Amino acid sequence: MPSVTSGTVLVTGASGYIGTWIVRYLVAHGFSVVVAARNDGQGEFLENRFPEFEGKVTHVNIADISKVGLAWGARSEAPS
Repeated sequence: MPSVTSGTVLVTGASGYIGTWIVRYLVAHGFSVVVAARNDGQGEFLENRFPEFEGKVTHVNIADISKVGLAWGARSEAPS
């Protein structure tokens, strides 16, 4: 299996202890990171938590990832 050395990664739980270190590791190793947030306020807080990575960490609002369809997006294999 080839090694992945760059790209964009979605991280949930980025406000927690382990999530913070995962974000730092990914950015330090060349990845862009999108952190999942429940609203814009939390998203902006998470982006500002990593000022040394300005432009490499952004956020997306996901109100409730447990709802069917949100996690699957528009993928055709989403359960009904």
